Amino acid sequence: MEETDWSQVDSIRGEWPVGELDADNDLAAWRAGQRVYEANDDYRSMMQAGALMCQALQHELYGQGILAGSDLPETVHSVLFASITAPPDGWTLTDQASRQIRLAMTVMKKHGWQPAAMGGNGAMERPFFQGGNYMLLTRAIAAEKRRQGDLKGFFAKNPIDIPAPMAAPGTQARADYLDDPVALATRVENIFGEADAGDAASQAYRKAFAAQERGDVAAALYHYEEAAQLGLVDAMYDAGCLNFELGRTSAGIFWWETGAKSGHAKSAYNLGVAALQAVDLPGARQWYQRAAELGDGGGCAAMTQMAADADDKQAEMHWSRQGAELEHPFCQMRYGQLLFQANPNDRTVMQRALSLEERAAETGEANAMFLAGIINGQLGHRSEARRWLEQAERAGHPRARTVIDKYGF
Repeated sequence: MEETDWSQVDSIRGEWPVGELDADNDLAAWRAGQRVYEANDDYRSMMQAGALMCQALQHELYGQGILAGSDLPETVHSVLFASITAPPDGWTLTDQASRQIRLAMTVMKKHGWQPAAMGGNGAMERPFFQGGNYMLLTRAIAAEKRRQGDLKGFFAKNPIDIPAPMAAPGTQARADYLDDPVALATRVENIFGEADAGDAASQAYRKAFAAQERGDVAAALYHYEEAAQLGLVDAMYDAGCLNFELGRTSAGIFWWETGAKSGHAKSAYNLGVAALQAVDLPGARQWYQRAAELGDGGGCAAMTQMAADADDKQAEMHWSRQGAELEHPFCQMRYGQLLFQANPNDRTVMQRALSLEERAAETGEANAMFLAGIINGQLGHRSEARRWLEQAERAGHPRARTVIDKYGF
C-alpha cells in the first residue's frame, strides 16, 4: 500500500471533502466549539471542541475561508491546543486528534505561521513546536507504521495560496449634524471674516449663527436659508441639518442635495445616511461615494463597509486606504487588517499595518487595539502585544482576555 504524504494538500482535502461544506452550519458549529473550549478543559470536551471548530476551519482548504480577522489564527491555535490535550492513558493520539492536527497545520502552512526555521514567521512556534508537543505534531503527519513524520518537509511542500481577506465587522453610519468643535470654529471664523469684508451671504450666515446661539431656531433657519440662497455652500449644509432636526425631512434633503452638488462633502455623507435609513441602498452608495470622492473620511468608511458586504475585495482595499489617508479610525483599522491578512510573511508590511492599527487605537477604537496586540504578538513584541490587548480588554473587546491567557502574553 502506498504511504500517504500528508504534505500534499489533496491528502488533507481527502479527509475534509468539499461536499461536506455548509457555511452557515459550519459557523454555528464553530461557535458551539468555542463555547465548549472556553467552558471545559477535560479531554472529552477538548476533542469535541476541536471537532466542532474544524468544521469552519476546513473551508480554508478550498480557497477563501469563512473565518475573518483574528478568528482564524485563534481557531488554528485552539484546534491544535485541543488536539494535543493529554488523553486518559497519557499516550494515545487518536485518529480524530491526528486529523485535526493535520488540518490545523495545513492552514498554518497556508498563512506562514510556522517557525522561521520551517519557512514561516514564527507566529505559532510557541507552545506547539517545543518538547512533547513537537513530538505529537510529528506523529500526526507520520506515514503508516512510522512513529514520526518530517515537519520541515511538511511545511516545505505544497503551500496553499493566501486567500483574499475577509470582511470586517460592520460600522454604523450616522448623520453628522454638527462638525467637530475644531472644524466648526475654523469654518465659522472664515465665514465671519468674509462677513466683515462685506459678503452678503456670509452676513446672513452670521445672523443665523447668532440666532441659533440664543435659541431662536426660527430666525436661525430663516437666515441659514437666506445665506444658502445667496450661494454659501456651508449654509446649505447647516440649513439641511437644522431642517432635519426640526423634522422637516424633505427640506433637509433639498438643502443637502444642493450642498452636495456644490461640492460639500458632509452634505453628501448625510444624504447617504438618509438614503440608508430609507432602505435605498443604490442611493446610499451614490452619496457615500460622492462624499468619499470629496474627501470625507466617513464616506470612505461607509464605502469600505459596503464593499465588504458585497465581497468586493478590490473596492474594500481602495476605500479603506483612502479613508486611512484621511485619518479615519475605522478605515485605518480596516486597511491595516487587510494588509496584515494579505501579507502574513512580510514583516515590512506587517509593520505598516501595525502603525495603522496603533494610530486608530489611540483614538479609542477597540478593534484596532486588539489587532495591534495580535500583530505585535506575531512580530515577537510580546510586551507590546500584552499592553494593547489589555487596553482592548478595558475598552470592552470580548476576546482580548482570551488571547492574553491562551497565548501567554
